[in-house]
Amino acid sequence: MGRPELTMPAITVHPIYHKFPLTSSARSEVKSISKDENTSFLNAIKPLLLSLMIVGVQTTAYFKSSALRQKVLPLRWWVILTLIYLHLFSLKTVVALLLTSGGLGFWMQLTTFLRSSVATISADIYVIKRNKLHSLILKLNSMFNRFGPEEKRCFKNRVLRGTFVIWIFMAMNFVISTMNIYRMGMANFLDIHFFSLRISFISPVAQYVLGCILLLIRQAIMWGTLSFMIMYYVFLCEGVRCSFKSFNLCMMGTFQNESILDERSIKKLQKYYVYVTDLVSELDDIFSPAVFFWSSAFILSVCIDITFDISLYSRMNMMRFFESMQKLIILFLAYVAIGISASLAIEEGRRCLQVFYKVTASFDASKNYALSQAVQFFAARLATTHFALTGWKFFDMTRGYMLTVFGILGSYIILVFQLNPETMTAFITA
Repeated sequence: MGRPELTMPAITVHPIYHKFPLTSSARSEVKSISKDENTSFLNAIKPLLLSLMIVGVQTTAYFKSSALRQKVLPLRWWVILTLIYLHLFSLKTVVALLLTSGGLGFWMQLTTFLRSSVATISADIYVIKRNKLHSLILKLNSMFNRFGPEEKRCFKNRVLRGTFVIWIFMAMNFVISTMNIYRMGMANFLDIHFFSLRISFISPVAQYVLGCILLLIRQAIMWGTLSFMIMYYVFLCEGVRCSFKSFNLCMMGTFQNESILDERSIKKLQKYYVYVTDLVSELDDIFSPAVFFWSSAFILSVCIDITFDISLYSRMNMMRFFESMQKLIILFLAYVAIGISASLAIEEGRRCLQVFYKVTASFDASKNYALSQAVQFFAARLATTHFALTGWKFFDMTRGYMLTVFGILGSYIILVFQLNPETMTAFITA
């Protein structure tokens, strides 16, 4: 008989909590912890999933039309990446706005959405109406060649003065944002930027490098896009104003020199005037979709930020308060730069009729009947031209409209201060 084989008894390895039985309270606590972890994970990835779903739907609708595809495909790669980032950031703010439980978080997300949407809409206008904007630049370039040296120098100085202050406040806003993020902690900043996903696998040095790069990209894209479009609008408005001014000087020179005054010179002036007014109409049609939203976003952002910043001033960090004020000042300067440039351009255009009556006061209509008919027709054309069309148009932003808005906002700020006397005292003593 053979030796019986030795068999090892089966050993069952039990988890450690089987050796020490848990009480009912501890068992319920373990279940609640696992449930909280699952809930927090779902809450963390829910915005990301919703954003990806919305981006997919938007991308499908965006590239469905052949016309839109033709507008997007010729763009450079960095322009396409900028557009993708702007739309993703705007969608992220929309999702965060929908997922808030109300209160202070809702209003803060609303102001973030308004500011990001301003830059996104500005970029979309450039992409959709890029060809029209380029044709406007070509027309302005042809008019710019008519300017004298003094007019060219004045044009450049006004454009630089209108946009330089905005770039200065952009740089200050970047510095203050960097200081606030340093106080808050780079890990918290990255958690907020990545929908609260854990990034503990990255070393602290890599977190600071990644955070600085993300902050620089976000500031450059959001505020850089906004400042570039503001500079673009101011440039076009100043070009229109200088074109009207050049037309007035040309009209004065033509009527004062009676030796060259004939029907041909009058028709040449009329052609020049029609060219400038058509430029105004094209500029008005391009910018009209954005003006109403720009004004509304500015007013809502100021009201919401002023309400919460003044109400929470005694409990806020000074750097956080300065950062919010910087953003408001940037929106304020954008509103002022666009409004003043547009109002000055249209005021110069409406001055054409006054200049015409001034230079033709001594004109004798009995000398040449055909010439007098041409002058009368030209006067009728000057008197019946409407620069500001009906509806929310770009050149409806006159000085009276801007002063009315500033008066309303100033009254609102004073009212908020009066409703928070302790904030007023803390603000004065600070």
